[in-house]
Amino acid sequence: MINTYRFRAESKQDVLKLQRILRGEYEISPVRGGTSGVEVHLESPFTIEEIIRFIESLPNSNVMYQTIDLEEKYTGEMNHARYRNINN
Repeated sequence: MINTYRFRAESKQDVLKLQRILRGEYEISPVRGGTSGVEVHLESPFTIEEIIRFIESLPNSNVMYQTIDLEEKYTGEMNHARYRNINN
């Protein structure tokens, strides 16, 4: 089964780091509305919990970590309830 996710990242470079360790089909575009960063559409067989584990393994991944969600639930907003200090 393929799942579809959306998330934001601070830069395209952050997404490229994730792409090296997480298989899937990625579409990367600039964030709309003048906000810096990129927005990502990801199709992957992995669950959101598994993808979050991949994201947690990367430095400076807090934006991806806090914004990833299933496409139908995605808002683009930071999920502060999901905050962890994972990027020291």
